[in-house]
Amino acid sequence: MERLDDLEAFLAIIEKGSQAAASRHLRRPLQSLNRSLMALERAVGVELAKRTTRRSEPTEAGRVFYERIRPAVAEILIGRFLKLYPNVEIELRASDEQVDLLAEGLDVAVRIGESVDEALVARRLYALRVVTFGTPSYFSEHGRPERPKDLEDHHCILRAGADVIDKWPFRIEGKPQAVKVNGRFRTNSASAIRAAASEGLGLARLPLWQIRDLVDEGEVVIVLSEFETEGMPIQLVWPPTKAPLERMRRFVDFLSSGLQTDLL
Repeated sequence: MERLDDLEAFLAIIEKGSQAAASRHLRRPLQSLNRSLMALERAVGVELAKRTTRRSEPTEAGRVFYERIRPAVAEILIGRFLKLYPNVEIELRASDEQVDLLAEGLDVAVRIGESVDEALVARRLYALRVVTFGTPSYFSEHGRPERPKDLEDHHCILRAGADVIDKWPFRIEGKPQAVKVNGRFRTNSASAIRAAASEGLGLARLPLWQIRDLVDEGEVVIVLSEFETEGMPIQLVWPPTKAPLERMRRFVDFLSSGLQTDLL
């Protein structure tokens, strides 16, 4: 696994759901992606993805491998920056918590969601559109929700971490409201949510970029779009006491364009 191209190919195949969609996303030939996936499987010694003509789903080993290496995308972006600026030194720390930047001696942080510290300087990059979706087969059997409150009568696939997220945000009559949802399946894995929903196990809620290929191919259908919130913000934050050094400005600009290329 000397080349990061193989890891990027695997991540894209799993997230986009097929080699064809990953090929379009990475702008790499289909044959090149297939070679990368096979090289990666030879290196780790297990099959990572089940391939069909239209779909690529992770094996159990592939799902575990995906969850472990997905954070490496950040390191891949930073690796590109270091190649452009060989005199710059970077220390990267990954955390699910919103840490105190000053206490930790950090220059800048990438945060998904609203920052809890209003004292920080923030540069909002954009908002990820988050959608509610299900398969046509699910809607044929259970009906299609017309309003957010209809979700009370549906099977919903829940995200679970430290706590189970069983309230989904919507904008109803111009005001943000949280709707209680229920379901028999919960997981902390976005790829598992995607897989379960695409099998018709229930309705799910994910950023659109993670299921765009399924939507384009008609395998899932977005519902309740007229009730969507403004989206999940991605922003860069840094302490106001930090001097805006040139290297920091360049890194913020680079990370902004790099994240937008990878996520949208």
